[in-house]
Amino acid sequence: MKTILAVCLLALSAFAGSVTTYCDSLPNSTGQVAQCGYTGSLNRVNNDLSMTLANATPNTFGQLTCGTVPFNVPFGNGTLCINPLTQFVRVGGPVPITNGTAICPVDLTSMPLATTLRFQWWYRDAAAGSITFNTSNAVACTLD
Repeated sequence: MKTILAVCLLALSAFAGSVTTYCDSLPNSTGQVAQCGYTGSLNRVNNDLSMTLANATPNTFGQLTCGTVPFNVPFGNGTLCINPLTQFVRVGGPVPITNGTAICPVDLTSMPLATTLRFQWWYRDAAAGSITFNTSNAVACTLD
């Protein structure tokens, strides 16, 4: 009976939390719109969450940002989706973008429980003209 209970608890923790996307961004110099996504779970105990980036400008670098308050204003060649004036942090350092993709691990042990965290990537896009950066859409993650 204890084994069954342990297996059920592990299965539930693997699917904890919820994720929604919001705040569309704009096409970059390649004509694509960068997308923020994730791998792993939203369970603090598992602590295996990584945020992904797809369709960004290749052979540049990006910065993952995190905050708690949504925003929606023009920013660079994209849209700023997280209010930078409230609980706004950079996650890790700049991440290389190869083939338009990147990944950044997130340490959930330093995040509060049952909080919605909002993630968005900023990335270089020098070919875009006078404004040399763009953004992805944003992802709102409710931790368990």
